[in-house]
Amino acid sequence: MVCGGTRQAELDGIVFQLLFEEQVSSLERALVGDLSVDGFGWRHRPRALAVALRRWSDVRERGYTLHCPGYRLLAWAEDRLVGARMVCRPSCDPAGLRLYGFGDAVVQPDWRRRGVPRR
Repeated sequence: MVCGGTRQAELDGIVFQLLFEEQVSSLERALVGDLSVDGFGWRHRPRALAVALRRWSDVRERGYTLHCPGYRLLAWAEDRLVGARMVCRPSCDPAGLRLYGFGDAVVQPDWRRRGVPRR
């Protein structure tokens, strides 16, 4: 795993990597997208198939569903992505207010109930 200029920590065999969005590679983004699609399933399924397919494709490519990430926390077990958490800047009223909020968070099904998000 390449970690050029990123912060990382290891806990119980899982490497947690903190990346600003511009540091996330296209491969990592695709892995997060796959994990998100698998994790969220079609729970947010739109009525029209064309919209559903476009949404799946968008999530697969971008690695997030609703808000653009400011940064991400990726959890790796060896070279396998097992979890991802995204932090975003939601729109605020008044517009000058700057807040960060948690966005998408997903854990690979085989790694659920092991405390990955809590760590």
